[in-house]
Amino acid sequence: AEPLAVRWTTNDAAVATVDSLGTVHPRREGRVRVIATAGGWRTDSAEVTIEPAAARTEVLEDWRNGITDRWVVFGDPQPFIAQLDRGPALAPNGDSTYLSGVYLRRRLPTSNGLGVEVEASIPLTRLEWQNLHVMLLSGDALNRDTLDLRTGRLALLDEPWRVCSVLYPAGESERERGLVLLEGGIQSFLRMPSSIAAGRWTRIRLQVFPDGRCGLAVDGQARAVLDRRVPLGDSATVLIHSYSHRTRILVRRLLVWTGVRPGVDWG
Repeated sequence: AEPLAVRWTTNDAAVATVDSLGTVHPRREGRVRVIATAGGWRTDSAEVTIEPAAARTEVLEDWRNGITDRWVVFGDPQPFIAQLDRGPALAPNGDSTYLSGVYLRRRLPTSNGLGVEVEASIPLTRLEWQNLHVMLLSGDALNRDTLDLRTGRLALLDEPWRVCSVLYPAGESERERGLVLLEGGIQSFLRMPSSIAAGRWTRIRLQVFPDGRCGLAVDGQARAVLDRRVPLGDSATVLIHSYSHRTRILVRRLLVWTGVRPGVDWG
């Protein structure tokens, strides 16, 4: 007799899917039931726990040693370290003409996920030339042909589907002042608390998951996970830049990790 064909399914495709060979493909952490049906009448199942990829800290930056040689500085005027009562902070110093910021020299593997969290103060005093942009982008995207070290102009900015990035405010209008723009294959505009525009220190986290999706969390609360894979390739790096015209936008503590760092319920 011919063997019975087995049909594989899960009860929650948002957590994991299963292919025709019975291989489970995780999408996010959680519990899922994998179901096998043979011949349309014999069924068995097993519950599987999907755990996040273990996180490994790659960079912990507090700027106490200045802008060290692990960062490449760009822009005119260039960023500098501001001395605050609460400790030093990076001040991306872009004006109304050029961007200003830093990017990480290291290229980090993306296979298990990659994340960055910054503690930032983004006081807005006018609608134009004031924003902060944090990006996870392909490691081969930064070279002499793609980044102008004077202006901070990056060709990749015209291809937002190739990055996982967050921009606050989302644009130069009163409405966009209250929004953040999350880009990761697609764009999503998300409401932000008004206290951020007043300069309140805020933790902003970007997470690229092992399946390539891009997520945003603010002060430990998940705001969105975009349902699109970002083609970062085998390695990626971190870039931070800003227009800070007639204000002082600051980045204090910065953390970069491989894997998926705990502390946020991505749902």
